[in-house]
Amino acid sequence: MASKRIIVPLDGSQLAEAALPWAERLAVATNAQIVAFRAAEAHVLPGMNTGEGEVHALEAAQKYLNDVVARLTARGLKAWPITAYGRPEEHIAEAARVHDAAIIVMATHGRSGPGRWLFGGVADKVVRRATVPVLVVRARQSPARPWCRLVVPLDGSPQAEQALAAAADLARALGLEIVLLQVVEPRMTRIVGEALIYSSEAIPQDKAAAYQYLDEIAKRLRKRGIAVSTAVEVGVSGEGAATYARRPGETITSYVKENAVDLIAMCGEYRSGLSHLLLGSVVGDVLHGADVPVLLMNPRCSYGSAIDADGAAIRAA
Repeated sequence: MASKRIIVPLDGSQLAEAALPWAERLAVATNAQIVAFRAAEAHVLPGMNTGEGEVHALEAAQKYLNDVVARLTARGLKAWPITAYGRPEEHIAEAARVHDAAIIVMATHGRSGPGRWLFGGVADKVVRRATVPVLVVRARQSPARPWCRLVVPLDGSPQAEQALAAAADLARALGLEIVLLQVVEPRMTRIVGEALIYSSEAIPQDKAAAYQYLDEIAKRLRKRGIAVSTAVEVGVSGEGAATYARRPGETITSYVKENAVDLIAMCGEYRSGLSHLLLGSVVGDVLHGADVPVLLMNPRCSYGSAIDADGAAIRAA
């Protein structure tokens, strides 16, 4: 984390403040400043003075953030407040850019209820616009235990690999082990009635190829002093005629739950296709199914630009 600022978007609710403990843990580990951010909106009735409403909304937002910052500084943290006027999804990513933040840490829903900040709402729009990684936490999650393992799901694509640079920085800062995970999808052989029949014959070869791919990346990361392990999961459930394919996001979520994983880092790509890590598909499944925070970035993220050079070094022979 080259920058030492962490943006935490807040809306005045305890649900949104669920992001603060995670931001505090990062701040302590990296000696970073927490920037408490709130975008104020005035709800003015027709005929009322909109200027006065804007002033009152900004004053209320500033007062709230001052209280939050006072709590943080009382615990020995470096923190300061920033307000803006308008819709939060229009200002959060810009605030991170203007204030040179390294990361945005936000809860997946706030004052307006689950339909507001769930993925597909504000958090989704922030990730799409942000030029820095976004650590998305569910309001009910709590950093109760020390972080040990960070999973980076890869699918062989350069887009998915763009998560590696941010994951490596986070692993170094927090002393984490990175687990490189690839899901091997079964190959459909035929359709019988309404059932899709999958073959297991190619799975051993596909798993071997996946491990070879992950091991090459792991070697480069280890040269940078990062603890790395690899894992390959097969995206199927059942046996024989009852075998069916699982969505990659479901397989990733199952691995996370079964292997004491603390964080996930993924890059979402905005294009069609079933085998890539897409916001709304694989990433969406992981966000909704995993009980750990997810570090997300889009291909335009500044880490994404850095990984072009850095990642080439990681993958080069």
